[in-house]
Amino acid sequence: MEYYRAVVDAHHQNFRSVIDYGLTAVKAAMLINGGAAIAILAFLGNLKPGAPLSIPPTSLAFPLLSFSAGVLLGALGTMFGYFTQYKFTYDFVRTGQASIVGILLHLTAVLFVVIAFGCFAYGIWQSYQAIF
Repeated sequence: MEYYRAVVDAHHQNFRSVIDYGLTAVKAAMLINGGAAIAILAFLGNLKPGAPLSIPPTSLAFPLLSFSAGVLLGALGTMFGYFTQYKFTYDFVRTGQASIVGILLHLTAVLFVVIAFGCFAYGIWQSYQAIF
């Protein structure tokens, strides 16, 4: 019986660490994308009207859009993470096992966060292309 409790406790701790890593990934995706979007907006806000520019301000539109999309996708990842936990909890209470809907919700949440990091990488690349 003691062995069973130790195994269940180990699985519970592993599950908590997976959730913590997921939350950290979502927060990081939203933070880096949001920070980059704010940096571009601050740069554009400090441009002097009529001053000669080495880069046109419109060239930063795509990077800004990419970073903003990354923030949105991070938020959607959080929302789908909530839906996943709700569905898994409901399924385990009702049937004792996960449903395909819960698994699909989980994969969707992970996909949104991965794409959010991709938006950051794409936004950096587009910013580099705009400047150089």
